[in-house]
Amino acid sequence: MIGLPSIFAALALMQTPAAQAPAGPEPREILTRALDVYAAAKTYDALWTYTNVRGNETQEMQIEVKAKAPARLIFKVSAARGARKTGQRAVPEMLVVLDGTHAWFENTSEKTHFKVPLPREPKFTPLMFFPHIPATGDVRRGGDLQDGGKTYLVLEADRAEGGVTRMEIDAATHRVRRIVVDNVVAFIRQISTITVVRESFDADIPDKAFAYRPPRGSKEVAAPAGAGAMFGQ
Repeated sequence: MIGLPSIFAALALMQTPAAQAPAGPEPREILTRALDVYAAAKTYDALWTYTNVRGNETQEMQIEVKAKAPARLIFKVSAARGARKTGQRAVPEMLVVLDGTHAWFENTSEKTHFKVPLPREPKFTPLMFFPHIPATGDVRRGGDLQDGGKTYLVLEADRAEGGVTRMEIDAATHRVRRIVVDNVVAFIRQISTITVVRESFDADIPDKAFAYRPPRGSKEVAAPAGAGAMFGQ
């Protein structure tokens, strides 16, 4: 059975010591501006890296995202070419496609898939399958980062599952550069880092780019209970 979304089911961050917040916009204002950037995108095309470190095990993946509002999206997680991997715990390769009428979830590692009908106006954002700081709840500022002549605002928030999620946001554009989730599962520390490699907004992407047909040999399984909730069903 495919988890929903399986790649991020166990991600969380250990509590970090509180520090004096830097001057500038309030944390909630920064987060709202960042979320608005992606919500306003007509289309989005990006490549992100995903590194998962669990104890002495490491796996490197890549995440391809292609989206077109209001209800088309491709979210593909696969092993990066020449990726470093240690240990036996594998992050599953997966593909999610929203074709305008259905959401298709394919576990390419297990060769299974399921589909969920989309509501008329589904909840939608290009980064909807990434771990997020919730739009409501407590959020705090971390120390600003300087890199390549740019300033990155750091936000941190405790997770309901325990720990903290950290986001690095470009101070000028309010685009997300990096998301880090660091936790302890079964007494083993796990750190997951998602970093943008390239991205473009509002380019022309035809609807046919989001057509999906299950691959030959893939077995259809029942959708998990409540799978449509994330789309507003």
